[in-house]
Amino acid sequence: MNAAIICIGDEVLNGDVINTNAAFVSLELKKCGIDIMCHMTVGDDPSAIKKAIQAAQQKTDIIITTGGLGPTKDDLTKQAVCAAIGASLEFNQQIHNALLERYASRNTPMPQNNLSQCYIPKGATPLPNANGTAPGVYMEHNAKTYVMLPGPPREMEWMFHEYVSKELSAKTSKTVFEKCYMLSGIGESAAEELLRDTVAEDATYAFNTYLTYSGLMVKAVAKGKNEHEAKAILESKDFLVKAAIKEHLYSEEKAELWEVANRILLENGLTIASAESFTGGLFAELLTRTPGMSASFIGSIIAYTNAQKAKLLGVKEGILAKYGAVSSQTAYEMACGAREVFSSDIAVSFTGNAGPGESEGKSAGLAYIGINFKGKTLVEENNFRGDRDMVRARAANRAYHLLYGLAASEQLARLEKK
Repeated sequence: MNAAIICIGDEVLNGDVINTNAAFVSLELKKCGIDIMCHMTVGDDPSAIKKAIQAAQQKTDIIITTGGLGPTKDDLTKQAVCAAIGASLEFNQQIHNALLERYASRNTPMPQNNLSQCYIPKGATPLPNANGTAPGVYMEHNAKTYVMLPGPPREMEWMFHEYVSKELSAKTSKTVFEKCYMLSGIGESAAEELLRDTVAEDATYAFNTYLTYSGLMVKAVAKGKNEHEAKAILESKDFLVKAAIKEHLYSEEKAELWEVANRILLENGLTIASAESFTGGLFAELLTRTPGMSASFIGSIIAYTNAQKAKLLGVKEGILAKYGAVSSQTAYEMACGAREVFSSDIAVSFTGNAGPGESEGKSAGLAYIGINFKGKTLVEENNFRGDRDMVRARAANRAYHLLYGLAASEQLARLEKK
């Protein structure tokens, strides 16, 4: 079985409202074992809605719409569906009674325009709406399934869980299971190449790559006749996937790198501090996202000018004069200075040019990250692409990649001692 999702409304088409409905419905359909063929977004135009439905009829078994079920003149989804399938609307007493009861409970008379919500395509089944006045619609017509859902996410999601998922799950014998592999320090194309050279895909197993804040997520999807078969397919490929990406794998659960690294720091009693220049405290902000991080994170110094780098972190003026603020030598001194100031196990430093243009002869995106780990310091040079925000974010994430490697090694060493 496959499906098309059509999201309806001028506010969605014009970008005034973010379309979260398509993402929600797609995820839920996958759980039901149904493939998603396409997403479409159209405005409150009955002709455009009709054309979208007719296009979906050519290639899908299930057509799901969201939006356009309200009581106002621009809510025209049901009329457009009827026009596309050659059906007519008929009055539904069940919906009328429910609306009268809803307004009576508020001690408010029902507006006349709500009567339009009492009409649904002939032969269709109304879907009650516990969170609003717009009922949904479920119908079968000429071997196609049509599901019309309200636009507001709170109403639509409740209705899907309560009624629609049960109906659609019964249409397919497939059970779908997924597993996420979180990667850092590798690009999307490189990861895909590693996997495609190692792991075979077929009708029952596939994987996709997605960019995340920290790096990359590989999502493996297995389809089976039942839960046991789907899980067995995932497990049979698991070793091969991990063998291909082991150098970049930091979690087998959906989590950002900063979450995993912060947890390792806390679990191993490691303290950390930072010295930041062009990142302006972004790395420290990621550290503080984890509850209880005060047991590990001691503090940060944001030294944006050369004078403050020298005064607060002890960077030698001769180093700044000879090599400049954006240099491996300055990053080294900043990391050593921060560790000395805070007496931490780890200190991380950042100095670079976030752009957009060249500065002091240093190109935009050039960045140095220093890490002092128990007295030993390493400095890495990077050339990040993107605007200022992207360069800064990539620097913070790269530091976490280096930090994770060190923290994980420390964790392993402690386990080996035991």
